[in-house]
This record gives sequence, C-alpha cells and structure tokens, in this order.
Amino acid sequence: MNRQDPSARLRAYLRHWSWIDAAAYVLILAGLFLGLSYHIGFLALVAVGAFLPGLLREVNVLADRDELQRHAAANAGHRAFLVGGLLVVAIMMVQGWGRPEPPPAQGPLLVVLLFMLVVYLFSYAFSFWDARRAARRVLLAFGLFWLAFVVLSHGLEPAALLTEGLLVPLPFLLGAWLAGRWPRLVGVALVALSIFTLFFFHIAQRAATDESSLMTALLLPLPLAVVGLALLSTRGEDAAP
Repeated sequence: MNRQDPSARLRAYLRHWSWIDAAAYVLILAGLFLGLSYHIGFLALVAVGAFLPGLLREVNVLADRDELQRHAAANAGHRAFLVGGLLVVAIMMVQGWGRPEPPPAQGPLLVVLLFMLVVYLFSYAFSFWDARRAARRVLLAFGLFWLAFVVLSHGLEPAALLTEGLLVPLPFLLGAWLAGRWPRLVGVALVALSIFTLFFFHIAQRAATDESSLMTALLLPLPLAVVGLALLSTRGEDAAP
C-alpha cells in the first residue's frame, strides 16, 4: 500500500489555508498570550483574528472560500451557537442556584445570551423568508414576548397594564398585521418609533453603563429598527404574504 510522503500531505493541507486564515491564527494566539500575560487590551487581537474575517465574508468584502468551505463554516457557527448558548445558561443556573436573587455576574451573561438569541432570530428569519414574511414573524415574536412580560408584571394593576400594553407590545403586533399590506409605510413608522423609544425610555443615555437598559435596547428599539429597515428595502412588486 503506497503512503503519501509527509511533506506532500503537509503541502496539500496548507493549500487549503489562505493568508487570511494564517494571519487570523497568529492574531488569536498573540492576543491570548499578550492579553492574559500583559494587558487585557491585547484581547482585541483575538476579536480581530477570530471574528473580523467572518464579518467581512458576511458582507461579501472577502470572497476567498468556496462553497464547501462556506458550508463547513456555517455548520461550525451553528454548533458554536448551540454549545455557547448551553454553556451560558448552565453557568447562570450554577451561579444562581439556591440564591434568593440573581448574582451581579448574571447581568453580563444575560446580555450575551440575549444577543445570541436575537441575532439568531434575525438571521434565520430574514434568510428563510422574504422581507415581508420575516418582518411579520419577527414582529409577532417580539410583540407576544412583550405582551407576556407586561401581563406578568402588571396583571393586578389595570392602569399600568393598559398603559404599558399600548406603549410596548401594541406597535409590534400592529406592525405585524399591517406589514404585508403597506410594508414601506410600516417600515418608516417602525424606524421612527425605534428612534423615539431610545430617548423616551432613556435607553440611549443609559445603555453604556446600565445592563437593564442594554437588554431593553436589544428587545425594543433594535428589532423595530431592523424590521423597519428590512421593510423599506422591499420592492413594490413583491407579493404580499
């Protein structure tokens, strides 16, 4: 049985590596070593090496991978999402088990978990459906979430229930109902509403230092803005769902 020369196998393996992959690998190693040994700021090199090439490929600035490599990267990203999400949930459960109140360390973890879930929802919806169908489903999902949150928070306070019910879940549910008929008009309204909520709820001023405001930003103005911009990109000839 003939065996391939080791040097030939190494050359064949390296042919699948681009200079971008090699540079990313070096940056990740350097960032880990310097960030953990000298200064935490060097961890930015890890972010550049691990995530910047993928971001550039997502916006088609880089086109250095064939279809098989893109498929493998998509599978790897989905598995990383599943494992990372399960790990975050497990850490939160272990940290908070047996305590009457969530520990302070759970705040950043919850922000990370919400980021993962929101980005996944947007990515899946707008990749699988056209803009109108995706917008209606995303708006409905967030509208039902906020409706449940308001009811559970103010179920015994009719005045607060009515006020917050009109302010928060209603725009999502109304947008989901009207997006199929008047997508661009609804898109303009949602973008304007997202800007309004940033200042009405003081999210813009507090998000950088307050975790609850950052979580509100992820669940209120962000989906309104994303869906609104998606609806503005629809064409007049697109069929309504």
